[in-house]
Amino acid sequence: MADEIEFDRTATTPAGEVATLSPLVRRVIAGNGGPMTFTGTCTYIVGRGTVAIIDPGPDDSAHVERLLGATTADVILELVDTDEPPLRLFLGTYPYPVVEAAYRKRLDTWNTWRPLADKA
Repeated sequence: MADEIEFDRTATTPAGEVATLSPLVRRVIAGNGGPMTFTGTCTYIVGRGTVAIIDPGPDDSAHVERLLGATTADVILELVDTDEPPLRLFLGTYPYPVVEAAYRKRLDTWNTWRPLADKA
């Protein structure tokens, strides 16, 4: 008879908390714990600035907000600044204030350099 393998059932971080696993990898556990997901779906954010999101998890607004909060405005701009409506629908209205602020900052930067560009 084979020896029984002990299974560690302790969670390393609670659902909803952003855990830094390495300088380039962060994890957010969704609050959908169950027999197939253990403590919840593990969503990984890989990179800084422009990132890859691996396994975005369930269609849960709180989880999506945590993911967006852990990324930068540039990532949100990449997601919503597209002609593909599914991404905009998935994110709902959350990104609009973030996108407005990011565009405002970009326009301020452009306007700062505009006099020099006009002379070129």
